[in-house]
Amino acid sequence: MKKTGLILILLVFGFAYGATITAVASGAWNQNATWDNTAPGCYDTIVIPLGITVTITSTEDLTGCPGIFIWVKGELHFQSGKKLDLPCGSTVYMDPGPPGGKLTGGGGGGSSNWITICGDTYWSAGDGDLTGPSILCDICPLAVELIGFNAVMNFDERTVDVTWETASEVNCDFYTIQRSQTGETWENIGTVTGAGNSTETLEYAFMDNSPYLGISYYRLKQTDYDGHFEVFDPVAVNNKGTEFDSKLLIFPNPSGGNQITVFLADYSKNNVDISLVSVDGKTIWSKNAQVSDGGLAVVTFDSQPAGGLYILRATGEIQKAVIH
Repeated sequence: MKKTGLILILLVFGFAYGATITAVASGAWNQNATWDNTAPGCYDTIVIPLGITVTITSTEDLTGCPGIFIWVKGELHFQSGKKLDLPCGSTVYMDPGPPGGKLTGGGGGGSSNWITICGDTYWSAGDGDLTGPSILCDICPLAVELIGFNAVMNFDERTVDVTWETASEVNCDFYTIQRSQTGETWENIGTVTGAGNSTETLEYAFMDNSPYLGISYYRLKQTDYDGHFEVFDPVAVNNKGTEFDSKLLIFPNPSGGNQITVFLADYSKNNVDISLVSVDGKTIWSKNAQVSDGGLAVVTFDSQPAGGLYILRATGEIQKAVIH
């Protein structure tokens, strides 16, 4: 059976391969001098580095081997009429580069040379040259192996702390953190750069400085260098209150000057950390203020903020303030 389409999802090679053989000079696949050890046989991982061209000069039948992984950072070239037959579970991965690994054919066109995996044709000369990022595989894992994703309300800081962990990554360009009030319509609230290629456990973190009140949802979107992406399942966060279980009032609100009074009901401490935050999460001003026995704190800004909508934070409390 011939498979006419090339598979363009990208590989996670978190599972273990044994020996690795690497090309050290441009040359023929079947010549020992091309490799750091001997010409490939039943090796688990075969690497063609950037700047090196390995040429298939005779038909290579490796179907009696266990699954083989070929990582092409340079070029894998086929002379006219030559073929590479790989066993089940094998992968040929064209690295994203830049400039990107290449799979090229010689003269003859049509099906004069090809790559088969588990008896199926995954590439032939008639398909044209193939440049990374791309992958040929009969069993293709996901681009990122996600161990866990979590979002937790931090009531002390009035933030949502988003964390995730990956076991392995291939071709991972960046992550986008998305947020929703309904679980249906999503907004992008930040990006974090991915590792590219990794077989180690990695931990990531992002902080949402302006979370919604009530229940909201967070999810992770992972994007490859070639633009392909995967969206993972969301988690819910309930921003339902504060650790002090008290009320925060601001007056005057709206305010037209550089001084406001903050009232904290049932607040038992003598001072409070107060900050003024823009709606996009930037802290405009912060100060520690004294709190009277009645729960009042007078806040004087260094200068009158520009007119607009702000969020006033007082330790565990949060309230919106409008300044003219």
